[in-house]
Order: sequence, then structure tokens, then C-alpha cells
Amino acid sequence: MHLFRAFPPVFLLLVLFWQVGIIPAASADALLPALVLKNDATTLSAAPFMEILEDPTRQLGLTEVTRQEFNARFVANTQDMPQFGRTHSAYWVRFNLLNQSDLKWFLLSDAVLGDQYDLHLLSGSQEVTAKYAHKMEDYRRPAWSLTLPQGQPLQAYIRATNGDSILNMPVELLTADTMLERTKDNYRLYSSVYGALLALAAYNMLLFFSLRESRYLILVVHILAMMAAIHVLAPTFSFLSFVNNTGSHFFTAPVYIAMISLSLFTRVVLETKTRLPTFDRTLKSLESLAVVLTAVTGWIHRGTALAHALALVMLVSVFITSLVTTRRGDRIAKYFASIYLLITLFIAPALLVLVLGEDSWNIHAFYVVGIPVGHVIFILLLSIVQAERVRLLREQMQHTQALSHAKGEFLTTMSHELRTPMNAVISTGTLLQKTPLNPQQQDYVDRLGTASNHMLNLINDILDLSRTENHRLELANHAFTLSELLANLDKLLGDQARQKSLHLNLQTWFPENTPLRGDATRLSQILLNLLGNAIKFTEYGRVDLFIREVMQPATGKALLQFEVVDTGMGISLQQQESLFEPFAQANASIARRYGGTGLGLTISRKLVERMGGTLTVESTPGEGCRFYFALAFPLHIPRRAAETPDNGLKGNLSGTNTHILLVDDDPMNLFFGRELLQTLGVQVTTAASGAEAIQQLQQQAIDIVFMDVSMPEMDGYETTRRIRADVRFATLPIIALTAHAIAGGRERCLAAGMNDYLTKPYVLSDLHSTIERWARLQNAC
Repeated sequence: MHLFRAFPPVFLLLVLFWQVGIIPAASADALLPALVLKNDATTLSAAPFMEILEDPTRQLGLTEVTRQEFNARFVANTQDMPQFGRTHSAYWVRFNLLNQSDLKWFLLSDAVLGDQYDLHLLSGSQEVTAKYAHKMEDYRRPAWSLTLPQGQPLQAYIRATNGDSILNMPVELLTADTMLERTKDNYRLYSSVYGALLALAAYNMLLFFSLRESRYLILVVHILAMMAAIHVLAPTFSFLSFVNNTGSHFFTAPVYIAMISLSLFTRVVLETKTRLPTFDRTLKSLESLAVVLTAVTGWIHRGTALAHALALVMLVSVFITSLVTTRRGDRIAKYFASIYLLITLFIAPALLVLVLGEDSWNIHAFYVVGIPVGHVIFILLLSIVQAERVRLLREQMQHTQALSHAKGEFLTTMSHELRTPMNAVISTGTLLQKTPLNPQQQDYVDRLGTASNHMLNLINDILDLSRTENHRLELANHAFTLSELLANLDKLLGDQARQKSLHLNLQTWFPENTPLRGDATRLSQILLNLLGNAIKFTEYGRVDLFIREVMQPATGKALLQFEVVDTGMGISLQQQESLFEPFAQANASIARRYGGTGLGLTISRKLVERMGGTLTVESTPGEGCRFYFALAFPLHIPRRAAETPDNGLKGNLSGTNTHILLVDDDPMNLFFGRELLQTLGVQVTTAASGAEAIQQLQQQAIDIVFMDVSMPEMDGYETTRRIRADVRFATLPIIALTAHAIAGGRERCLAAGMNDYLTKPYVLSDLHSTIERWARLQNAC
């Protein structure tokens, strides 16, 4: 201090000369001790012996940094492992090296990220790198095989650069045996990691091809993207080295793809679109942002920080989404919340380091081991949960199938139980019509007929809905014409329209007498539903049916468009969304005012779809509705019918001397059946069981048997088989009578040996035409 006060100019001059290099600085050899390699050491870290120089320009080469004036810019390392955070600079490290062993040594920099490492060895001022160091080009990390002279001091200079991510330099010297064991351990670890990930990807891909569910394919994409991201942290395969280039424009693409696929997977599995629409929109926005940033991050300074920041936000978002879903009692969501918590704890610290560029947190071992292993556990757990979800879906499917079977059994039973008394009700009305009635009685009977037919239509609607839902609806293929169809529609709906002073217009531009083939009954059912609804909900104006040909029948088919238009109350867009749902009506007041089950439109749409078309609605409230669909029908080419002899079987059948055996265990059905048949002029014998029917056949000459299929002890199927076992009755016409109006009923009857099939409740005209047809065939034989 006294010297400085006495000679301040001289002291300042000395300092200046030292800075500009006139007075030489102490050499690196004098500043730091050498890293000494001895036979008793296996692994040595170069960190305590390092000096570090930052080169923001990336322009300095070995010639520049070894000059005397750069000695003062090297700073002694104070970290266990040099970490420089997020940087675009080049870094030089140097340390002294002295080999006092006769072992083979390797220099390894097990850095997490980095796109270029260069090693230079100097002996004095002479570079001897080529003589003593050989770079291992195919090794997973920057590594050199060293052949060092004993007792000769060397200086090691290492230059490292990084594209736009964090940079660290864990430089170690290892003996050959240690290097070999380290390599084996690393390859065992990472081969297991990548093998497990590939196996899980293959497993989920097989599930995707098997189940055709997008969630499995999304998970495969996530696994492959994470494999690429993990390979950046733990490179193992040389053919994937391109993903490790931190200077690449698309270096961050695997991170973006992994997070987009994870977000998509979360939205699909947790069904956020319907359950949590707000969270769904948030995740979709993050996905859209990630797609954009995938393309532009390479142009953004410190863009990798942006990528990892978005990854952190998306990871937290999917965890919160799964947590909120869990609170709603979703079992699968609970599993996902636990898994996402695990991966968040695994990855969040690493992402924070990547985002903040923190250079004091030493999580190198976590990068190298924790993230790869953690992600394998994450994917494994996700796949297990996926398998659990498949198991739950299978249980639900089995439960649904059981319910469907139970519903089918219920409908079968209800069909029989409802149709059996309906047969008596309708038969009562028919028989009353045959008696002398005063005007008041006639009105009562007419109303009874209307009510019973309405009840029958409701029963048929329920059965039709069941058939269409179970894909068991069978379509007929018979010849028909539009003239017959339109005449039937006018007959059934004309009075309803006239009672409301509505104009019912049934118009076709297709030749109405052109024979077509198809299911005219189902087509009529569709149009009856549409026109019936139009009349019901229209208070004034008109209801129109337009039939147009939209394709010329050059291919042997006529494509016809059916359009029902009314001037009724109309339907709002909101109501149209649920219009075709079962039991749905526009609102409760309509159900109270107009009645109905709300099944007509549902059945009509399913019938149209079953016939190959689509039923569509257009409507404006207050302006009416327009329902339309198009169906293709083959043109029917009639064959010349053989002349049938006239056996005089028209009208009353009394002249035929036909003897009918009516078999039914229900006394009510037996009574009304006998009464209806007798009005046709035929002789009727009854039997209340299968055994009694067989006994009657043995005692009397019977021409036709009407057989109820549902009887106790011996049902109609078994009775028919026993009758057919007797060669005398091999050709006896047996007509099934059944209240089971379900798919497969007719086939079962025919398989048992019956000739024809009538569904209860049957009407007089059905009995007449059936007896006439089979009596004619019997006479022809």
C-alpha cells in the first residue's frame, strides 16, 4: 500500500503491461495442477482441473485461444460439472494432462445436448492430437481413444457448441475396462428402453388395427415421437443421429409431436368434447399453437425454450384436465390422473431447466436415466389402462348384449300377450259389423274399430323399432305399382285430411302403372308416418306428396325421390337435432295435444336407411316442413302367367265344402276364430291342444289346419312335426297362427313343416284369401 502511494504511475503502468501481454502472465501449467493418470484410478473427472473460455462469436480457433493474450480470459471452473445453461456461444475448456500409468485410456464427454465437440492435444506449442487421440465416430457420445506417452505433460483443449439449447461438458477420463463396462451398461439400458417402447408401439398398433379406435394410433405416434426426443438425451443408434442435431431447424419437432399426440390422446380418452368442453377448447388451442411453432421455432432466437415452455404448459394442462374429470367419478380418469401426475413429476424438473436455462441445477443423471425409464413406465401404465378400458368396454358390450337379449325376450312375450287380447277385440268388431246395427250402434262399432287399429299400430311400432335396432328387419321383394300405393294412402288418410279441411295432394311424375319390385309395405309405412304427421300437425292449408324420377331407368332401376311437404307449424333447428330420436317429440305440449309415441319418424328413418336411402328434413318454424328421401327400385318385368282354372272359390266359401280344424289353447281366440271362420261358410272343428288336434285328424276328414304355435305341453311346432310323421297328412295344409310378430318367426314355422303363416290379430279378409288359396291348391292336386 505504501509502495502504491509512493509510485502510483509505476504501479498502474505495470498492470497495463500485464494486461496487454508485455509482462507475461503465469502459464496454465502454473495456474492449475495437472490431471494425473495413474494405474490405481479407473475414472477421473476433468472438472476440477478445467479452465473455461466463452466465445460468443463462435469465430475463435485453436490458434487464437492458445495465444498469450487469451490466457487471462480463461476462468477456472468451480462446478462439479461445467454447465453453461441455454447458450448460442462456443465454449473452450482446457486442462493439463499427465500420464503416469501403463493403462489404455479414453476421454468421454457424456453431454446431454451438443452438436459439435472438438479435442486438441498440445505438447508445448505443438499440436499432437492426431498422434495421441482418435475420435470414436460411431460412439453415442463425443469420445476419443487415447494413446498417451508416459511422463510427458500435455494440454487438452476442447471446443463445444450447441444449436439453441442447454450446454454442459461432463468430461471424464476412463480406463479401457471402465469404458467397456460403461458402454455395456448404457447399451443394455437404452436398448431395453427403446425395445420396450417399440413393443408397446407394436402392441397399440395391433389394437388399432383390431379395434379401429384412433386413441391407439395416437398413442403409437406419441411413443415414436418420445423415442426421438429421448434419443436426443440418450443417443444409441447411429441411424438416428440426425435427430440429435441441435442446430437443425426441426430439432424441437419431436417434442411438439409428442405433446400434440398426448393432448389428442387425453381429449379422446377422457371425451372432453362432451364432458369438459372448456378444457377441450383449451387443449385444442395449445395443439394448434404447437403445430404452428413446429414450423417456425427454428427461426426464433432461443426457440427451444419456447418449445419446452409450451410442453410444460401442455403437460400441466392434461394433468389438470384428467384431475377435473376424476372429480366427476370417471374410473378411467382416476387412472389417467395418477399416471399424468407421475410423468409430470418425472419431466417437469427437466423442462424447467430447459425453459429457464438454469446452469446451477445438476440433473445430468436424471436426464440420462430418469426421463427414458420414466417414460417407459408412463407408456406401460397408459397401455395397461387402455387394456383395462377395453376390458370395461367388453363388459359393457356383454351387458348390452344381455340387455338386448332380455329386451328381445320381453318384446316376444309382450307381442304375444298384447296381440292375443287384441285379436279378440278386433274380431269382436268384425263380428258386430256382420250383425244388424242401428246408427248409434254402428257408430260405437266404428269407434271400436278405430281404437283397436290404433292400438295395433302402437304395438307394431314398438316391434318395428326393436327390429331396426337389432338389424333383424327383413325386406320383401314383390312387384307393385305406384298407383296401388297412392290409392291405399288416399284411402287411409283422405278422411283425416278432409275432417281438418286440408287439401291432400298425392302426385307422381313417374308413370304410376310401371311395375316395380321392392317392399311396398315398408314404403307405404314410411309414407303413412310422414303424411300422417303432416296432417296431424297442420291446422290449415295443404299436405303434398311428390314423387319424382331423379334417374332414368337405363340400368334397370328407377331412382325415385319422395317428398312430403306441409304448411304446418314447422320445426326449429334445435328441435330438428333430436327429431329422429326414439320417443322424442318437439315438446311435451305436442305430446299432450296430439298424442303418439314419438316412434314414427325414428322407424321411418331406419326403414329408409335399411332400404338404401337417407331421410332428411328441412323446416322453418311457422312455414311448414319438408321431408324427403330417394330410393332405387328395380323395374319389374312380368312373366306371362299360366291360366288358372276358375274353381268357383270367390266370395262366400260355402260351396267349397271346406272343413277347417282350428287349434288354439286360448278359449277367447278359439271362440272368435270359430265365429269368423263360420261367417265365411266353412265347416269348423276346434281343438284346445296339440294332442286333441292329432286326435281330431284321426277321426275326421280335415282340409286345412289353422295351428296356434304357442300352446302348453305340446306347442304348434311339435304338433306339426307329429302330424307330418303320418304319411296320410304329408300334404295337409297347416297354417300357423302366432302372436309372435318377430323376425325369424315365419322361417321357424316353415321349418317345422307348416305351409303358411298368419299373424294375430288376423282379419276376416286374411282368413278368406288364405283359405281360398289353399283350397284351390288342394283341388288342383
